[in-house]
Amino acid sequence: MGRNLKYLLMAVVLGTFLSGSLFTVSAQKKPKTKEEIQAEIQRLEQEKAKKQKQRNEEIEKTRPQGGDLNQIIERYEKLLDQCAVKKTDRCADVMYTLGNLYYDQGKDDYAKAVERYSDEFKAHERSGRGTAPKHPIPTIPSP
Repeated sequence: MGRNLKYLLMAVVLGTFLSGSLFTVSAQKKPKTKEEIQAEIQRLEQEKAKKQKQRNEEIEKTRPQGGDLNQIIERYEKLLDQCAVKKTDRCADVMYTLGNLYYDQGKDDYAKAVERYSDEFKAHERSGRGTAPKHPIPTIPSP
């Protein structure tokens, strides 16, 4: 019984000692007002949007467009044909890159189809003739 009391007393003293330093640190900090918190949130959101915009611009600069994309796909398809004859370490990389290029091509084709749809839909709304155009469905391009 005396031993348990000794441990309990030590725990209380230790807890009091440690909580004293925590309370003084938290008591010294001035709580932020609602306006300060909202201003900081707005600043962080603007910073996040700016970084996202920079990332998107960098991606768009390096991404091939239109005819370039078709030429690059043709080049990688020729490399893939060579992989059928002679297997190398680069074959996996060629297949992966070709898959990404097909994806980019499909994304571009879908964006063009959506633009065409919006133009056709506006023309249909103005004239009211015929059947309304159907919204395009994304498709997976086949090699």
